[in-house]
Amino acid sequence: MGRFFNREAALVAGGLLVAGVAIGLLAGLKPWLVAVVTVGLVALLHWPLTLAFQSWMLEVYTEHGRLQRALDLALQIRDSATLRRERHKAYVDVAFVHLARGDYEHALQNLSKVIVSSLKPATRAVVEGSTAYALAWLERDLSRADELAQRSVAAFPSEPLFGFFLGLVRFKEGRLAEAQELVSKSLETEPDPKLPHPGERTYVLAQVQSALGERDAARASLEKARGARGRFGELAAKELASWPSS
Repeated sequence: MGRFFNREAALVAGGLLVAGVAIGLLAGLKPWLVAVVTVGLVALLHWPLTLAFQSWMLEVYTEHGRLQRALDLALQIRDSATLRRERHKAYVDVAFVHLARGDYEHALQNLSKVIVSSLKPATRAVVEGSTAYALAWLERDLSRADELAQRSVAAFPSEPLFGFFLGLVRFKEGRLAEAQELVSKSLETEPDPKLPHPGERTYVLAQVQSALGERDAARASLEKARGARGRFGELAAKELASWPSS
């Protein structure tokens, strides 16, 4: 029940209290009826609105770099989940925040608790692709990561981020030409630099290009990544600072 005793839940409750009083006053109700309407609104709507508002705020926190608050909220949601479906979604949400923080170990710990056989195909592909992605960054069990990433791509071949996950795995496997093709195609298909995390795909592409000896292309990719907010932008800036001036 921890998720119903935090700042997001309090904001929902406060909004309902204000709405109840406003409705009562606009309707010209007596004070005791205003109180009844207000309490009724809170009793009826606080639970469902809090669930929806917290899910939305989790995305907002993550997108705007407030990752510690996102993690705190995700953990509260996970630890209060009672139904299996809710727990599975909560494990995935916690894993996503850990991935955004670059904490691939804890992301894997949460993803491993999701029973993929019970998931819908789209959700299963996301879990398996994210697992492959985390394993790739950890450079662990790459054969399994490759298999999982391929399954995600096969299930949804038009999803560019799954192609990127496979490209990242191939890069860690040393299959550089394949990695370059997959990451480049992902960027061409979905050019949004914020996905999956700001600057990440151009940063990875730079690593692949550098490993292939394509220094000019790698520098250009790092320049693009440097403009992103967050850790990949910082990594790109740090690498560029160590490169000799052209």
